[in-house]
Amino acid sequence: MAKIRLSKLQKWILEKCLKDLGVSYQDIMGFFGKKYTNRKPEFRGGIEYFKKEYGKNYKKVFDVERVKQETRGGYVWHGFKVSRKPELCFTNSEKAIASRSLKSLIKKGFLIQPRKWGEYRLTKAGLLKANNFIIRDKTISFKEYQKKIDKAEKEREEGFKKITENSLELPISIITGSKIL
Repeated sequence: MAKIRLSKLQKWILEKCLKDLGVSYQDIMGFFGKKYTNRKPEFRGGIEYFKKEYGKNYKKVFDVERVKQETRGGYVWHGFKVSRKPELCFTNSEKAIASRSLKSLIKKGFLIQPRKWGEYRLTKAGLLKANNFIIRDKTISFKEYQKKIDKAEKEREEGFKKITENSLELPISIITGSKIL
């Protein structure tokens, strides 16, 4: 049987799954050194939000351009067109590379996606492959990997239960925003 070859990105994905118990599509941006997926510009009336959120360094993350827009009624709106810097955003070609890598790992049987739109996890074959090229003192068995995943899911479910219990204790008027007379 021919040796299965993996790209650097595919190896990185398997390694990240082994360390973090799974990988999401957004995590793959870290391989390319990017932080954001969307570069679509927004129109803002003021720049105060960015100064509060990012401090004086907001211009390192955003391209800010002063614009004038005419509305239908003839009113001229003055504001700012704000978009993320292109070097911080995921490009379409990088999105294609990431999705092809994930699809090929699924096709080879190394990854599964238990829930739609959820994170990707290793299969037994993927765990064996990841253990082969990661240099460690001790290899991780599939049972240990599954126990870690089950423990993390239980903790997540308990956190959701606490949040829902706390929201049920609030008065209905606070949740709905209605006034009590």
